[in-house]
Amino acid sequence: MQTASMVALLMLQIIVLVTDPKTVYPADQSAAAQLLRQAEQEADVIGNEYLRENTLQDIAVAEAKANNSQKALEIASEITERDDKNLTLMEIAEVQARSHHIKAAFRTAGKIDDKTDRAAAMESIALAQLAGETTPALFTPRASFQQSSIEAVS
Repeated sequence: MQTASMVALLMLQIIVLVTDPKTVYPADQSAAAQLLRQAEQEADVIGNEYLRENTLQDIAVAEAKANNSQKALEIASEITERDDKNLTLMEIAEVQARSHHIKAAFRTAGKIDDKTDRAAAMESIALAQLAGETTPALFTPRASFQQSSIEAVS
């Protein structure tokens, strides 16, 4: 069984990864990926549900920042508390938008089941576009927004 200090160190590394995955292992992305896998395994054995879900949220966002959206969404799906899951999906959508993955960001936003949270995710996508981080917001396909809204309601 790992000591509390080892878990605390792992949590600190996750926090740094959430901020910028390349700061931990700038030259070795496979080491960063391995750290995220280890963090996910550790999160699975955390007994306190609140801490476990917050840890999963951090790991999911770190995976999105490491351009692994599929894994980020997989981890987000393990979060059972509705508000925490919606917040995680919002953060993933924002990361996707800032990474020029607009369609993926809209799909992710469409998975948010709360209308207000989904609108906030759409706002983040638009703001990323307006900030010049992606395709301009004026060129956002209306059909993508409508499709995401339809999928979220279903």
